[in-house]
Amino acid sequence: MKGVGFTWDPKTDCCTDWADPFLSCDDKTNRVIGLHMSKIDNVGYISPAIGDLPYLQSLDFNNVRNLSGSIPSTITKLSKLTFLRISQTNISGPVPDFLSKLKT
Repeated sequence: MKGVGFTWDPKTDCCTDWADPFLSCDDKTNRVIGLHMSKIDNVGYISPAIGDLPYLQSLDFNNVRNLSGSIPSTITKLSKLTFLRISQTNISGPVPDFLSKLKT
C-alpha cells in the first residue's frame, strides 16, 4: 500500500477484510470510522482519496517512519473527524492553513 485509499476495492467489505488494528467500523452501518496506521512501515504518503471516507472520525498516523509528503487538502472533507494524529513521521512542510477548517 503506497498511498492510503488506493488499494481498497469497493466490491469488498473492508471492515471484514482488513482486520484490526487498522480499521474501526461502525457496527450498525458497517462504515469506516477510524483509520489507525500506527507503527507500520509500508505507507508512503497520505492519498488525497482519504477525503472520500465521509464517516471517518479518527485518523491516526503515529510512528510511521516511511510516511512522507504533505497533508492533502482533501482531509477538510472529513466533516466527522474528531481525532487527527500525525506524529513521528517524515511529513514535511508547514502545517497547512486548511487544518483550521476541521471541526472539533
